[in-house]
Amino acid sequence: MKKFFLFMCSFFATACVFAQGSTYFKNISAPKKIIVYYSLTETTARLAEKIASETDADLFRLECKVPYSNGMSEAGSQSKSDKENGVHRELLAVPDLSSYDVVFVGTPVWYSGTANPVETWLLSADLQGKKVVPFCTYWSTGKNETLNEIAELSGGAEILEGIGQAHSQSADVSGWLKKIGMK
Repeated sequence: MKKFFLFMCSFFATACVFAQGSTYFKNISAPKKIIVYYSLTETTARLAEKIASETDADLFRLECKVPYSNGMSEAGSQSKSDKENGVHRELLAVPDLSSYDVVFVGTPVWYSGTANPVETWLLSADLQGKKVVPFCTYWSTGKNETLNEIAELSGGAEILEGIGQAHSQSADVSGWLKKIGMK
């Protein structure tokens, strides 16, 4: 009888600890994530969608009121002129980041740096206290410069390791997300 009583006491004590533990863990929520990106040719959009599918992040696509031309050559000339002249095209909308903890920032590489719409948004975005995760798509060069530029423009944020995906290749998104603790 004594053994049964001790067994029941330990059973209830263990049950209480697990019950409190499960309530405790239910109250801890996963960080809320958003992916803010710009894409002219859909390459960056596809990478953003892949990240979203693996992180359950919301997606927000930046668009300019006066868009860049669809052709890479013409858009490239427009972008270069904008960068050289310090022109920042007005965006159609910007995301409200107040409820987000993690902000993925994605851009194609334009002239070895961040695409103008992403730069425009970053210059006005309040990223104080957020975790920023940069990513980019590129043809051949500019990956490191672009990831660093996003970090520099993300004032007050904790910057996590970014990823770059070369044109027509596939980045190891799953491995990267695990490495930075987002999966």
